[in-house]
Amino acid sequence: MLRLILSCLVLLFSFAAGFAQKVSEYKFLQLTNSNGIAGNFVIDMVQDHKGYMWFGTDGGLQRYDGKRFLTFKNRPGDSTAIPYNMVEEVHEDKHKNLWIITADDRIGIFNTSYFTYHEVPVLQQSKTGLMGVKHLLEDNEGNIFLAIELQAQAFYRYSPQRRQFEPALKDVLPPNWLLNDIAYDKNTNRFWMATDSGLAVYDLAQRKSSYRGNNVLNDPIIAKLGNEKFFSVVYVDDHSNVWAASVAAPYLPTYVYHYDAASGEFEVLLPFKDYRTNFKQLNTIFTTQSGRTWFAGLAFLMEYKKGQTPGFDTIAVNDDCNPKSLRFNSALAIYEDRDHNLWVGNTSGVLRFAPDAHYFTNYFLQKKPFDTPTEEATLAILERKNGEIWLGVRDRGLYTLSKDFSATVAKGNPAASFPFRTCWSIYEHSQTGLIWMGTSRGQIAVYDQNTGRIDTLPKPLAEFEGRPAHKIAEDSNGNLWFITRAFDSLASLVKWDRAKAGGDFRKGYQLIATSRYTYTSIMVDQLNQVWVGTYGDGLQKYDANTGELLSRIFPEPSTGRSLLYENSIADIIQYNDSMLVAVGSAISLINIKTNELTTYTRNDGLPSNIISVQRDSRGLLWLGTMESGLGRFNIARRIITFYTKDDGLLDDFFMQGGRYRLSDGRMIFYTSRCIITFTPEEVASNTNAPAATITDFKLLNASLPVDSLMALDKLVLPYDKNSVTIEFSTMNFGSQNKVNYYYQMEGLDPEWIPADETLRAIYNYLPAGKYVFRIKTDNGNTDESTITSLPITVRAVFWRTWWFWALIALVAASVLFLLDRERVKRLVSLQKMRTEIAVNLHKDVSSTLSNINLLSEMARIKADKDLDLSKEYIQQISDKSNRMIVAMNDILWSIAPENDSMARSILRMREFIDELKNRYAANIELVADKDASRVSLDMRKRHEFFIIFKDALRSVVELAEGRDTLIHLDATKSKLVLKLQDATATASTQQAQLHAVFNDIATRAYHIKAETDIQHDHRGITLIVEVPIT
Repeated sequence: MLRLILSCLVLLFSFAAGFAQKVSEYKFLQLTNSNGIAGNFVIDMVQDHKGYMWFGTDGGLQRYDGKRFLTFKNRPGDSTAIPYNMVEEVHEDKHKNLWIITADDRIGIFNTSYFTYHEVPVLQQSKTGLMGVKHLLEDNEGNIFLAIELQAQAFYRYSPQRRQFEPALKDVLPPNWLLNDIAYDKNTNRFWMATDSGLAVYDLAQRKSSYRGNNVLNDPIIAKLGNEKFFSVVYVDDHSNVWAASVAAPYLPTYVYHYDAASGEFEVLLPFKDYRTNFKQLNTIFTTQSGRTWFAGLAFLMEYKKGQTPGFDTIAVNDDCNPKSLRFNSALAIYEDRDHNLWVGNTSGVLRFAPDAHYFTNYFLQKKPFDTPTEEATLAILERKNGEIWLGVRDRGLYTLSKDFSATVAKGNPAASFPFRTCWSIYEHSQTGLIWMGTSRGQIAVYDQNTGRIDTLPKPLAEFEGRPAHKIAEDSNGNLWFITRAFDSLASLVKWDRAKAGGDFRKGYQLIATSRYTYTSIMVDQLNQVWVGTYGDGLQKYDANTGELLSRIFPEPSTGRSLLYENSIADIIQYNDSMLVAVGSAISLINIKTNELTTYTRNDGLPSNIISVQRDSRGLLWLGTMESGLGRFNIARRIITFYTKDDGLLDDFFMQGGRYRLSDGRMIFYTSRCIITFTPEEVASNTNAPAATITDFKLLNASLPVDSLMALDKLVLPYDKNSVTIEFSTMNFGSQNKVNYYYQMEGLDPEWIPADETLRAIYNYLPAGKYVFRIKTDNGNTDESTITSLPITVRAVFWRTWWFWALIALVAASVLFLLDRERVKRLVSLQKMRTEIAVNLHKDVSSTLSNINLLSEMARIKADKDLDLSKEYIQQISDKSNRMIVAMNDILWSIAPENDSMARSILRMREFIDELKNRYAANIELVADKDASRVSLDMRKRHEFFIIFKDALRSVVELAEGRDTLIHLDATKSKLVLKLQDATATASTQQAQLHAVFNDIATRAYHIKAETDIQHDHRGITLIVEVPIT
């Protein structure tokens, strides 16, 4: 009897102490057709080796990268498309082939690189033999089996050589046993089969089956369940634990049999207690890698909790009274991805949640087990040296808990005897062990752990002006500092001087300062300086020994110094031995010696409503906000990561200064409704963020096969197709929003560009050049990042390529070479002509001088004997001298550069005509066409042509005595034509000399490849000369 009374008293005290009720709440992400699901049903799921999730739906096959869906549907007439839109099963084998089964009884392989389908035939006599729900299974050796429900020939094996399924595993089941479900045990290499006639198992190595009445394998499960005749579901987990569900008919109980392979124990479960009134059908059983087992089916999802009461944790489905209820008619399949997210395919789409990734634990507070959990705000937390956790709660007084937040009773049960409704602050004095508590109306309560008593002040402190001390700090001398808020009176900063008080908490209080602004936070740094944050009056620093105000830090834009971002400070903590952190609408890192500040603001991605801050062991700052969730800030890298209700927080409205770090490294942040605990190192591990995968590459908005692109050494794009869109993802579905993405087109982007939520990089125009597209992922924890790269080369338009300019340079050099060679040739030709002219001139001059010398000698001899003959010789000497002078003038005129044109030659011809006209009173007319004046002849041809013209005209006028001469100068495309006619010219007296001149003209014409036609008789003289132009 005494023991019973004592037990009741302990239980009563435990209730008075209160306890924290752990709240389990999963955050489900429901993807429906409004999010991109192709149909209504997600029938099956698998994650491939790259990390993509593949969904078999009633609207096609889909690939999901965490942001975007890629849908593949049947296209009539296209043999590479899937044959039917309802995809009932998807499976990736060990060779990375994606198998799909469609509702038209076809099986095939879908190429995930090129998105093409290849059907794999099933060797079967009739089409009806393929009807039935199908299962693809793969054994340890990579053999692919096809199992078909409700068929006599139920098993087929894939032949890689013949690329078809062939009948296999005959006589696995007794006659008339029809398959309902099948599972493979990789540890024992066995198939477990649920049939309409019982449970059966087939050993692939021994090629033997065990079933009711034929337990040749001596299997304990068959021995135990041999009398059960109808099994609808069978499942085997990674540890060979077998689960089998049996139900005889609707509205009869569903029994789930569980065999524990490690212990050999059986248990029989009845998951649906209300089966008579609420029909539920079990469709699938799944055990996660962490060992948690889930049941799902017609309008339900539940977790089996072995050894707990109740034994099943049922998730609300289609509950109109529960706003968090899931919505679907039936769950069809469960799958666990590589990051331990669970995917539940259902008739409304697919659910995703992470049952093991909830790093945050939420607690409501209760005074008694049957009380409604309180949602009153926690105001203060203290971890005592003995490990107890004390909580001060608005309107609920004091709670004393153990490390695991279960109820514990401190000596004297202070939680039960706490004399006030609200406990605003709690602090354990380092030197005395007394626990000080700020309470209502300016009172102080002190708990003595030696006596278990709570004592209070005789009356509220006047220094508090009736306000509660909501924060307490201790300086290095053991003095305590208190702050109050300002509502309808002044806020107070009060010091309890331990030496002056003699250790008595009832005296020794000193009012240090008052303010019309609320004191929000207080701390003492390692230099024994007291820092006080305010709402509206900046940050204040006091000397703990004297109470003197040392400095006030607040915005002073006019000074140009780096000071506080704004006047309001919500919380302050010591960051290291020289720095403290103050938060509010920004984060300020303050040097406690120099007051120098470094500020981080919204420009660094921070929210503007930070009200609490705590530092973890790695130097990361954890930030409590008002309605923005919990933030994690890496100061060194200026990276902020947020955790919200989507990550398991029950509430995201944190309390001002509401944080505490426990001795075991756990952190506590408290909100307006609950307290939240977590271990920072578990939430944000020191591992690199997963590498990003390029999920799509669009060129001019047309997708290219990514696998082929990534296999290239570099991607080469033509100059006219240089508009690209690159999409990427880490396929880390549970923490996609906890990864920071940056991209850079090296060679174009000077800096890394933060990716927006679309995870897409768009380059509308890439100039010609060589680039490397890079994606960097970062989780904000470590200094390392994982980079994915894709080299890209954009070809230049041909007239901007190096080879084009090299060709241009070569052509230019060739042209210059040819021009120079032509110039040299012309110079050589000109020199040759000049040489020829000089030689001819030399010959003419030599001949003329010889004649003059001979005539002079003859004239001297005849001077004394025959004076008349001597005069004749002298006249000949004069004539020859004149001709020589004229010839030399003609040559000098021809070689002068300014006379290098036919127009100048025609002027020279007219001058010669005028000279003859004056000398012989002849009528000479020259008609020159415009085309003739434009003709270009080289120096030699021009000179010879002019001599031919002069000789011809002189012979007609002087020798033939012609007095009416018509000259016509014309040009065709290839010839310069000279026509000379004179009907009055005769050749009576000087016939021999005339012929000599005509012969000389013909000789000169021959040398310049000209043609001549000379006609002379009693009717006159006609001369035609045709000089080639080219």
